Amino acid sequence: MNDSESDNSVEVKMISASARKIEFDFWDRSCEDIGVYREHALADGSCIIAATKGCEVVVFRRNGELVRRLTAKFPIVDILWFPCWSRLSAEDPGEKIDYLTLVGERELVFYQTEDDHPFYFSFPFKIRGVFAANDCLIIERSWDHLINRAEKTEESIYLYTLTHPLDELRPVIFRDGDITNFYMLTVSNQVVGSFNSCLLIYDDAKKAHVLYSIRKATSDDCRMISGTPRLLPERHKIQPSPKTSTPVSRENDAGLTCSCCLLILEVASRCV
Repeated sequence: MNDSESDNSVEVKMISASARKIEFDFWDRSCEDIGVYREHALADGSCIIAATKGCEVVVFRRNGELVRRLTAKFPIVDILWFPCWSRLSAEDPGEKIDYLTLVGERELVFYQTEDDHPFYFSFPFKIRGVFAANDCLIIERSWDHLINRAEKTEESIYLYTLTHPLDELRPVIFRDGDITNFYMLTVSNQVVGSFNSCLLIYDDAKKAHVLYSIRKATSDDCRMISGTPRLLPERHKIQPSPKTSTPVSRENDAGLTCSCCLLILEVASRCV
């Protein structure tokens, strides 16, 4: 165990002991049982912490004060805070709201920081990872069920985006900086992490990390993409899921429409 892991373990145990003072039994088992541990800074400068065990998640302050305790209907594989606008209107987006997001294998549950009212969103595929970026979530699709890597073609939808718990799921498009005005979908990569308007991806084919900048698709982007049917083959079209808060996006036969494509990833830097 390195020094950073040791320090984190000590910190968790200290918080655990403090939590027991308020008869909070979530920490009764050993610290090794903790699944995911995340901190979040509030607008007032204070910090809250969320941790999971199985299907349970608790949020508490550094002094051990319990903020909330939630139980999901599925094993929680990750948690994150998702800041998004309160309205879906571009003209009047409202105010920023933090959602505590519970990630399962095929679903997300969103809880507002102020209350326990959940918003559910289910996917017609298995999730590999969820990453928070500026005003959106990036959802990485898992292709573990494909044993033969050759089956993971560049025409397969690999990344999706979600801007609000009640919004529609939309594909994310990659732009190859070496080819002017050409957009493609690819699954030969793995997301490493996100920060603000950047997404770090490992390119397995080139054995290198690529830093992408994230931007919203323009009307010109959408017209160009709509005229490129190969970007969305028939077998990969998204179908509505009965479990989602709202139906996920459908694409027409011409390819992606303006309402379906929201984000463009452009190469910002390449490194080994």
